[in-house]
Amino acid sequence: MTDISLCLVILLTFLTLKAESTLTLSLYRCSNSSYPNTTLTSYKADLDLILNSLSSNSRVPLGYYNTSSNAVYGSFLCRGDLSPGECEDCAKNATKTIVRLCPRSEWAFLWFDQCMVRYSNRNFFSSMETDPHLDGYNGESTAEPKQFMAVLEKTMGELANKLAAKYLRVEKKYATKEVKINAKETLQTMAQCTPDINVTGCVKKQN
Repeated sequence: MTDISLCLVILLTFLTLKAESTLTLSLYRCSNSSYPNTTLTSYKADLDLILNSLSSNSRVPLGYYNTSSNAVYGSFLCRGDLSPGECEDCAKNATKTIVRLCPRSEWAFLWFDQCMVRYSNRNFFSSMETDPHLDGYNGESTAEPKQFMAVLEKTMGELANKLAAKYLRVEKKYATKEVKINAKETLQTMAQCTPDINVTGCVKKQN
C-alpha cells in the first residue's frame, strides 16, 4: 500500500463543494506551554508585530505570506480557490481569532475552512512537518467501504502527482480531483502546500 503524505491541507468529502459566504472555524491548537514571564513583554511585542504584518499583507497573489521578528515566526495560507479579497478577509479574521483562542501560547495553529494561520517560537519556514497536526473527520458512512478505500488510495496518489506537477509552473500549490465511487457517491479531494516548501517536501511517497 502506498502511503501518501501531503503537507498542510487534505480535505475529503462526499458533498459537493459550495462557495462559502461566511468564515467557518474548523480547528485550532495551542501549545500547552506559555511564554515565560521573563520574556512576556518582548515576546508579546514580537507576536503582535508578526500578526499585524500578516494581516497587513493578507492580499497577496499566492494567498501565502510569512514573516519573523526576533524569536517569533508566523505565516498564513489561504485555500487555493479563494479570491484575493476572500483571502484577505479570512487572514485578517484569523490573526485576531488566534490571539483570543490561544492567549500567551508559545505556538498556535488556527484553521478556518478557508485559510490557516500559524505562529511559533521556532523557525518552521520551508519545512515539511506533520506534527503538530489537526485531524478532522467526515461523520458520513459509505455503502461500499472497500470500494471507497480503493478509490481513495488511487485518487490521492493521482492528486499527489498533480500537485507535484504544479511545481513546474509558478502558481499556487493547490490541486483538486473528483471521482465517482458509485452511482450515488462522489469523492472530492483537495491538497495544498505552502509555496515555500519544495516539491520533495510537499509530496512524499513511500512504498
